[in-house]
Amino acid sequence: MPLPIPTHDTLRQEVKTYLKHKGNLTMAAQERGMARSTLRDHMRLATQEGLLDVAKVAGLKTLVADEINCVASAKEALKEKREAAAQRATLKASQDEVKELQAQVEAMEKERDALLEMEHHKWTGRIPTYNSSKGNAIPILMVSDLHLDERVDPAQIAGCENEYNPEIAKARLQKVFQHGLFMIDVMRGMAKIDQMALAILGDLQSGAIHDELVETNHMTPIQAALFAEEELGKGIEHLLSKGNFDKIIIPTSHGNHDRDTDKSRCKDGAAHSLAWLVYRMLAKNFRNEKRLEWHIATGYHNYVKFWDTTVRFHHGDNITYSGGVGGITVPIRKAIANWNTVHPTTYDLMGHFHQKTDGGDFVVNGSLVGYSEYSLSIKARFERPCQTLVLLDQKMGKTLTAEVFVE
Repeated sequence: MPLPIPTHDTLRQEVKTYLKHKGNLTMAAQERGMARSTLRDHMRLATQEGLLDVAKVAGLKTLVADEINCVASAKEALKEKREAAAQRATLKASQDEVKELQAQVEAMEKERDALLEMEHHKWTGRIPTYNSSKGNAIPILMVSDLHLDERVDPAQIAGCENEYNPEIAKARLQKVFQHGLFMIDVMRGMAKIDQMALAILGDLQSGAIHDELVETNHMTPIQAALFAEEELGKGIEHLLSKGNFDKIIIPTSHGNHDRDTDKSRCKDGAAHSLAWLVYRMLAKNFRNEKRLEWHIATGYHNYVKFWDTTVRFHHGDNITYSGGVGGITVPIRKAIANWNTVHPTTYDLMGHFHQKTDGGDFVVNGSLVGYSEYSLSIKARFERPCQTLVLLDQKMGKTLTAEVFVE
């Protein structure tokens, strides 16, 4: 059926809506709530009845087209601005990169100029050759904690390859004198050395102070004493024949393992020590050797003065150490401080602890036996077998502490 013809008032409202949307039939039809084709027919009818000026509509369409063109132009201009902005950002980044590269080039040119200057630089002077005045010095070879009779079985110390028996002990002790003398010859390039000290500080044997040692040692205490006397005698002969010394000073100390009593004694400790007997036997055997100066201690301490420097020699067993975070240094320093109230001393040289340690005013020797079953039981830190050589300068005091390798 044909649609009813709208009234003039309805057409006027539709024309008004049509013009409002600038000739956009779709938007005008949506606002009027009608089909687009229906609105198009109404606009034709309105034109026929003179309600809608064709020229006005054409102008309106032209205006719309102009606005569309303006929008397009604006979009194009915006695109050009964005491209220009992007180009400016790229240019700025390029300029920054150029500045950075230029700075690097300048730095490299400065470095190059400095190197060229160094290449062509002529030193105005040279360090003069050092002419040593070779002041007097005395090397002190520390020999202690030999435990010549002890057996160390590596099978009983998992993870440790140390083995010890009289044959190994003999070989290691020979190296003490060989390597010690070699090191002294090296020191002669730094100082005038015409005498030395051989400090024998006890525990020449493990002895019979524990039942397990009686069971496992390779020798009886008397046999171990004779063995120590023979091997130490060979070492002293080596120093006399090969060392070119005017004098060899031999301070001694008895240890705690060398005793023939169940417990260590404060009184007459030396008289109950097989080490003390060995020293007396050695001194007797070398009684005609005028280059040897013996200082065989009958008490715990043995004081020897080298020029104006006093050194206190002792085994070290009178210092109580039962573990602790501070290690052996703390009890040693306490003991030294108290002993110095009786007899002020510059240095203390000792053994006993099997830990080569240079504490400045004291030196602790290592051991010839090395890490053993006992070391494992007390949770001691591992230390390879060694002895110690100390260089005492007449003016400067203790200037060097060196490990004497025995393996």
